[in-house]
Amino acid sequence: MNGTEYKVFSMADGSVYTGYVFTGTQIPHGPGERKGANFSYTYTGEFKNGAFDGVGTITYPTVVQTQQNSVYYYQGGFRNGMFYGKGEAKYHVPPTFDYSQARCSCYYNGGWRDGVKKGYGTMIYANGERYVGGWNNDMPEGHGELTWNQMDFPKYEGGWKNGVYEGFGRYFAADGSCEYEGGYKAGFKTERRLFASC
Repeated sequence: MNGTEYKVFSMADGSVYTGYVFTGTQIPHGPGERKGANFSYTYTGEFKNGAFDGVGTITYPTVVQTQQNSVYYYQGGFRNGMFYGKGEAKYHVPPTFDYSQARCSCYYNGGWRDGVKKGYGTMIYANGERYVGGWNNDMPEGHGELTWNQMDFPKYEGGWKNGVYEGFGRYFAADGSCEYEGGYKAGFKTERRLFASC
């Protein structure tokens, strides 16, 4: 590559870099691989001015994950070291997770901006639920559909804001019938209308 050369060296934080740098420097630029100190992560992909930038893959060993639901695998776009554009993420679900009680992210494929989910995407939760629709600041927002246990029904289809039902929506029962059609505010129904089918 013009203006770059291939090097292998240790960086100030203890990580090891293998790949292209600006000629005469230790600034990653172009395709390369960076392994974190003590194998804390491995990034393979494109670099720009020293940062993850372009298309790449980053993995974290699950044994070093300290937070429930943290990303252990991501493949897709990066900008200035953060997830950006379209990408696929897999999440660490601890063995002690109670699948029947709460959602816990398992897999996401869709839009990202500055390290958080934004745009359109699909999230599969560890308890079997699936959300397909709009995202903003890591939360469902806009129009989206939540299906329980990855089956066709029951499900909610409609507006979202800050991760809860908001605006117009429909709730469908397990047999496919529409139980409610109307407004929602902060996750709660604002009208008392029930339908056999809607």
